[in-house]
Amino acid sequence: MPGSERRRRLYGGKTEPYKKVWKDGKARRLHRLLAEAKLGRPLRPGEVVHHREGALDREDNLEVYPSQRHHMVVHHYLRREARGVQHLFDLETFLSLLDPPREGDEPAG
Repeated sequence: MPGSERRRRLYGGKTEPYKKVWKDGKARRLHRLLAEAKLGRPLRPGEVVHHREGALDREDNLEVYPSQRHHMVVHHYLRREARGVQHLFDLETFLSLLDPPREGDEPAG
């Protein structure tokens, strides 16, 4: 199955699940622009924007993680929680154990 056909099937008839807007002559994903506005700064290289409740593009639905690794850990944690797994740590504590903050780092979300 060609890639675009597969994406249409996965994303309800669309080839791209995220809305794009034009800013400064470039197409940008709306959720990334909203995350930048929420943080008050541009996203850093490698930072990933997570939608808490599906692909709803609202500032209160977005979280920014420092890496794709953190993003996948969040998805794994939430999937296990939905299946009834009792975790030893809450999600915020668990993420803080992955990579302790470095000096000068500010919270991302």
